Amino acid sequence: MRLAVGSSHRRRFAIAVATLSVVCSMLCSSTFAPAARATDGLWTQIPPPDYRFGHTAVYDRVRHRMIVFGGLNGVVEMNDVWVLELTYPNRWRRLLPTGTPPSPRRQHSAVYDAVHDRMIVYGGGWVDGAWHLNSEAWALELAGAPHWTLLTPTGTPPPPRFSAAVVYDASRDRMLVFGGGSGQGGPYGDLWALSLSGTPAWTQISANTLIGPRALAVAVVDSVRDRMVVMGGVTGHVSLSDTWTVPLSTGVGWTELTTLGTPPSTLGHAGVYDPLHDQLVVFGGITSPPDQYLSGAWRLRFNTATPTWVRGPLSGQIPPAAALPSAVYDPIADAVRLFGGFGDDPATVNQQVWTLWMHPSPNWGAPLPSNAPPAVGREGASLAYDPVHRRMFMFGGATHWNHAASADLNDVWMLDLAATPTWTPVTPIGTPPPARAFAAMVYDPSGDRLIVHGGESSTGDRYPDVWSLSLAGTPAWSQLAPSGTPPLGRSRHGAIYDPARDRMVLFGGSSLVAPYHQNDAWSLSLSGAPAWTALTPAGTPPSRRQGLSVAIDAERDRMLVFGGLSDTAPILNRDVWALSLSGATAWDSLEIAVGPPPRHQSVVVCDPARDQLLMFGGLADFGTGQTRSGDLWSLSLAGAPVWSELHPDGAPDPETADAAIFDVAGDRLIRYGGVFGHNATWIWQPTAVLAAAPPSRAEQRLSATPNPSRGAVELSFTLPAEGRATLSVFDVTGRRVAVIVDATLAAGPHTARWDGRNAGRAAPAGVYLARLEHPGGLATTRLLLIR
Repeated sequence: MRLAVGSSHRRRFAIAVATLSVVCSMLCSSTFAPAARATDGLWTQIPPPDYRFGHTAVYDRVRHRMIVFGGLNGVVEMNDVWVLELTYPNRWRRLLPTGTPPSPRRQHSAVYDAVHDRMIVYGGGWVDGAWHLNSEAWALELAGAPHWTLLTPTGTPPPPRFSAAVVYDASRDRMLVFGGGSGQGGPYGDLWALSLSGTPAWTQISANTLIGPRALAVAVVDSVRDRMVVMGGVTGHVSLSDTWTVPLSTGVGWTELTTLGTPPSTLGHAGVYDPLHDQLVVFGGITSPPDQYLSGAWRLRFNTATPTWVRGPLSGQIPPAAALPSAVYDPIADAVRLFGGFGDDPATVNQQVWTLWMHPSPNWGAPLPSNAPPAVGREGASLAYDPVHRRMFMFGGATHWNHAASADLNDVWMLDLAATPTWTPVTPIGTPPPARAFAAMVYDPSGDRLIVHGGESSTGDRYPDVWSLSLAGTPAWSQLAPSGTPPLGRSRHGAIYDPARDRMVLFGGSSLVAPYHQNDAWSLSLSGAPAWTALTPAGTPPSRRQGLSVAIDAERDRMLVFGGLSDTAPILNRDVWALSLSGATAWDSLEIAVGPPPRHQSVVVCDPARDQLLMFGGLADFGTGQTRSGDLWSLSLAGAPVWSELHPDGAPDPETADAAIFDVAGDRLIRYGGVFGHNATWIWQPTAVLAAAPPSRAEQRLSATPNPSRGAVELSFTLPAEGRATLSVFDVTGRRVAVIVDATLAAGPHTARWDGRNAGRAAPAGVYLARLEHPGGLATTRLLLIR
């Protein structure tokens, strides 16, 4: 912070500020997909938005929704736009406006311009050791297709600033800006007007006011009395509790309001005007001294002889203590909606929307449903895909709430993938593994369980242990004690589940025993009593490395290894290796002349439908040293392997230390977490899935009869138009076991038969996926074979 506040507060606030860190129509299990936006597919973020503070929110009265822009997720400033529908069921949706957006920023200001149906964003900036501020005014036009426009007002603009108090004066079609931080010295005490009719124009109303300079205050328009009201903030070393007013008709004649009751002394709070009950409502913030985060609400009631402060309500689900949240007044519900902010504890920063109902009397309601992932984002989390039940599991990781320490985690979460992806915490019985990050984890379908191996602690430990989380019935943790000589304790290694041999295969990683970087391969059998076996593949192995990425190429019965950080030259790698899994294992180097820059801590997954390996992000070397990357690459696996960089629309921020799976049934890549994205969950869907408009309901079905089956299965489907159709069957790992149809078919209904066999032999009992690909879209359905 660049505000002159108490030294203790400066330290705590600076640490927090410096280090805190839509899918509307998801592809369901038997539907064609929606329209495409890019030739290389589309990235979308699963709602809700990242947790954040220093953002802005406005109420869109035309569409009855809250619009959120920008802010800081604890590590990086953002410039994304989200809307929360305020009618039931209160869904979040990411807005993707056209036009050049404002640069990422925090502690800007915003108003809803009701006359022109747009959101106006002003000022703010980003911090990199020092503030980088601006005095820009941007308009997010909401009528028609939302789009960004940089306003170019006439007149001299205000000096750049952050955390200014801003209001919208509807009767005069203008925005008023008061005070704010300078980023270099003390705050401002000036008042400015930006006219919004015709050509926008800046006008300074006063250079200094009786209220004095301050930042991190709140301002509202008291529409009953046609005045601007400013409350709290900070100047000097102390948070403020005073309230001032100025007539909107002149913008001069500031008056300190005499009030009864006890007001909060607060900075970085949120505030709204409630016109139905004629009151100012403020939330949270920080009081300094004694440097405490505040929770709950205060109401300044204007409809009394002397305006009176009232604390509360103090019952119900009160939001956690937090600073720099946002709030809007919802006139249809007669409620205030509160979102975001940060506090003393990372658990207080969440993605829930809190509601203060005003009728029949003020009371806190339950947070709005938000499908929220873990409240604390993380790096080095472990993911595993359960294709049988269409779900993804996440375990552990580490959160860098501040850069001085990392909190290790051992919680478990599930993301349901069958419909709109939804996060749910898992609460297993039994003693859990010690908290850790960068462990290896796979899903074992034969035992319906997760297997976790290794990982690291923030104190530098490398774990050698193996844990099982059974998922049938009540989830339960148990520690396994495999026979055989175990591998060294390690982290940042790679692991895959080998379905043909019911085992977990490990490679590489970081250990505490010289040579520290490893290139050994191990097998952990999972059928019967678990046992470790050191693999001795033929051929030259990859160099010793950690932070590598692995995936199973089920079509060719091999494990693929990409990149990583070595202790010998080259330090960063972009090589690709294949470890055959059948018979006598052997290493094979895939020689590829051109490809992505060298990197480690990227994610890779196999996309069986397109027979490709997908790679995203990581710490890459672009010739200027290691930097986080946001590129997406495809490695074709049929024939001679070739890398191609993809350029999908809606790309997420560059990331590293995240994790990913490929959802075979949904035909999409799903990635979560990382150092910079924290708890963001992103989906990449290829163009083939997105290309076609949805056909009619009658044309959407792909069905199987009988299902379950002891042998042959009849598959029925309807094509919306003539075209090439491919109907295939995959097992739960994504291995293609049969191609039933590969021909040009006429529009209309069709049937095909799978004999329940794989390579001439009866396919084993289990869950399979039938997938129909056609220019009109993609359809999938699940099959169950019983023997």
